[in-house]
Amino acid sequence: MRHTADGTTAMADWWQQYRARARDADAVTVELFLRSYTPTGHHLDRSALVESVTERVEDGGLDGYDVTVVGDRICVCDRCTELYAEEDTFESVAALAEWRSGPLEASGITERAVESAITGEYHHTISLPEQALGVFVDDALVGVFPCTDGVRTYEPATFLSERQERAERADAGQSEPVSD
Repeated sequence: MRHTADGTTAMADWWQQYRARARDADAVTVELFLRSYTPTGHHLDRSALVESVTERVEDGGLDGYDVTVVGDRICVCDRCTELYAEEDTFESVAALAEWRSGPLEASGITERAVESAITGEYHHTISLPEQALGVFVDDALVGVFPCTDGVRTYEPATFLSERQERAERADAGQSEPVSD
């Protein structure tokens, strides 16, 4: 795990920043991005993730959530983005792909130039992992899961389970750990 100069992990620093922003926020929400095609055997993983998000909303750990289903590749050429200008999907996916916080950065997102064998045209696409989670504080993207510190990858379930554990500690009157 990559450590900062004071010995704490990048993820611990992110949690500290997240808590500070969330404490004074009007709303903390997540957007769950799911690929429309999931290999056999992964449907239960997706269902469990959606259930976990729903539970965090029900127990007050989150103020709300959205689920966006995307295809294998999202074309981000000018024509496609104009056709779907009413939808926020293109902007949201681009923001996920560009997200970074110190040594943490979004992972599992690939950007490609795809050439059409028929027309010879190039199209720029973004592919998300099977499951991706954007964390928003007052509509500002503050976290993306999966993310990596260059050594370890933190999955969407990591955010949700840590969010639940931290809420349980707070409910029990226990202080937050100094580092993760």
